[in-house]
Amino acid sequence: LEKSKKLKMRLKLEMKKRRKRSQRRNLNRRKVRRKKQKLGLRLRLFHQKMK
Repeated sequence: LEKSKKLKMRLKLEMKKRRKRSQRRNLNRRKVRRKKQKLGLRLRLFHQKMK
């Protein structure tokens, strides 16, 4: 009985960690996308000024 409780707790912790990890990855992806968009905008503006 005790063993199964401990196992369940460990599983719960693992799931939490996994969820956190995936959230962090998503956050990073979002940040990168935003950076790329900003860079693209800056480049476009720069080229318009050059014309």
